[in-house]
Amino acid sequence: MAGSEAANDLPRLLASLPAVRAVAFNGAKAAQSFRRHVQGQLPEGTRSSLAWLALPSTSPANAGSSVQVLTEQWRVLAPWLRHP
Repeated sequence: MAGSEAANDLPRLLASLPAVRAVAFNGAKAAQSFRRHVQGQLPEGTRSSLAWLALPSTSPANAGSSVQVLTEQWRVLAPWLRHP
């Protein structure tokens, strides 16, 4: 891996959590790092059965976006959340 990036063992984590239906990325950089370092290690069945959601970063880079805009963008998670 280049630089200081170190990928978590997402393939093993997902294999141990069969109920997971979606993975969300906090920003474009996180989604890009996943594609570069992890995606190719996942079994095809895992890649095709999960939803992969690239969301806006919560970093100060989005400080210019309104809370309403960011809330709408993050609302795509709602269908994937389980409610008790």
